[in-house]
Amino acid sequence: MILPARHGGMGVRDPTERVAAAYETSTKGTSLLVSTIQNGDPRDGPPFNPFQHRADMQQAVRQERRATDEAAKERFEDGLQQLPPERRRAVHRAIEAKTAGWVTCRPDAEDHTDLTPDEFRDNMAIRYAYEPPKMPTHCDGCGAPYSLDHALNCGVGGLVIRRHNEVVNVLCDLSAKAWGESAVRKEVVIVEPEEGEKGVRMDMVVRGVWERQKDVSFDLCVTNADASSYRNQSTASILKNKAKAKAKKAYHSRVCEDKSIYFTALCVTVDGVWGREANGFFSRLVEKLRTKAAWADKSYSQVMGWVRARLSIALARSASMCVRGGRRRWKIRQAGAEDGAGMFVV
Repeated sequence: MILPARHGGMGVRDPTERVAAAYETSTKGTSLLVSTIQNGDPRDGPPFNPFQHRADMQQAVRQERRATDEAAKERFEDGLQQLPPERRRAVHRAIEAKTAGWVTCRPDAEDHTDLTPDEFRDNMAIRYAYEPPKMPTHCDGCGAPYSLDHALNCGVGGLVIRRHNEVVNVLCDLSAKAWGESAVRKEVVIVEPEEGEKGVRMDMVVRGVWERQKDVSFDLCVTNADASSYRNQSTASILKNKAKAKAKKAYHSRVCEDKSIYFTALCVTVDGVWGREANGFFSRLVEKLRTKAAWADKSYSQVMGWVRARLSIALARSASMCVRGGRRRWKIRQAGAEDGAGMFVV
């Protein structure tokens, strides 16, 4: 908890542990200023230089940050060895892929970066691979024993599809801000289904991503990297195999090529590790956003941080929905009416 988010913690600082290092940093950084106030300018030396004071302060802060990072790394490695293999794998993945966007971003309802208490707690459980509190004993959809792994994988009730659609909605919104609403289409049917053959439907189509006036179709895949079938695979290999499977499924690549449409598979884990193709798309997205007036004065890293924060929050909300959402199937019976009209009654 008290470690920085980039070192596997939650960024909750303990002032009692930092007070000694902060005092030493302040003493080093303000030594020139304190000496000038107490003794005045030296007779034989140069007068007080505010630029030198600023340089001393910045150097002291940099040294303190390096020391703090080294101590945090050592503390993280010591704690990591004490975790069971499943939790160690999840925490190590969070550090390598830097999936703490939902932890470090400022909650703001206007930017859609706010989380409820349950959503925050559930994603803490996913981040550190432990069971969230107040979990039911059995799944209300299929009746199987309920666990975090089952909640993220169970397809009964449509929560997995809703998780997928939540992320697609954010991707469409970001793409519309970059390329315009007229250049973005959601749930596009490339080929209508025919007898004996399946159709091809894409999650979204955006014009002008890789080439000007050229359509690019995107198909999203959200997967649980901690599922039992993936325990012996690395996260990179999981995402790579998912991208290949998306490219082969229902001859997507060939159909898109025949229609003069590029095909790009966007693969991501439930805790926010994106695949290579997705990271390339985000780079193009940020470059396009920076050409707009609203982001013209922002740096590349600032815009990229905002984009990843939006996507990280969307994944966090959708993951919590899979954990807390109901999967019960409601029985619907049809009631007749005297005039012949029918209505559905729950």
